[in-house]
Parts: sequence; C-alpha cells; structure tokens
Amino acid sequence: MILAHPNNPRGTSLVGLTNDISKQQQIIKESMIKYIDGVECWHPSHDKKTSDSYLAFAMNLDMMVTGGSDCHQQPVIMGNVKVPYYVAQQFGINLNKI
Repeated sequence: MILAHPNNPRGTSLVGLTNDISKQQQIIKESMIKYIDGVECWHPSHDKKTSDSYLAFAMNLDMMVTGGSDCHQQPVIMGNVKVPYYVAQQFGINLNKI
C-alpha cells in the first residue's frame, strides 16, 4: 500500500493534521509505517522541496516511492508530473520494452 499525496492541501492528506512536512513524516513513522509500503513523492500539489523531502524520507526507511498526475481531479490534469525512471523499475517494469 502506498500513502498517496501526503502533502496535498486540496485533498485527503496529512495537511489536515499539520502543514509541517517533518511533522507529517513523524506521523507516518509513529502511526502508519507498519501499514504502508511506500509514499507518493511526486504529485501536482508537491513542490520540489516537498518531493525531495518525501523522497529522502522514503529512501531512508527503504520504502517504495511513486508519483503521478492524480487524474481523478477536476479539471483532469494528466501527464504533467515528471517521475524518475527508477520508480517504474521498483515494480519490475522495463520502459524500454513498452
């Protein structure tokens, strides 16, 4: 299970508890870590600082990382979030064969 968009101020996220990213990450460590496999680091509402912080957090805890355009929102915004190639590789996906 992946924790989706942990710092999205416009949706379901940890922002409802705190805007402080380090406090959000503490909540994950204290309350959620045993229930999740990874964290969505790249999301339209995450700036570079947020993405980098969540990436470092997940890597430090040996968790999976994901990202996406979150296309269930209105208006639909697809394909404008750049996610590194190695994210697909975590799932055994070879993009050269697609």
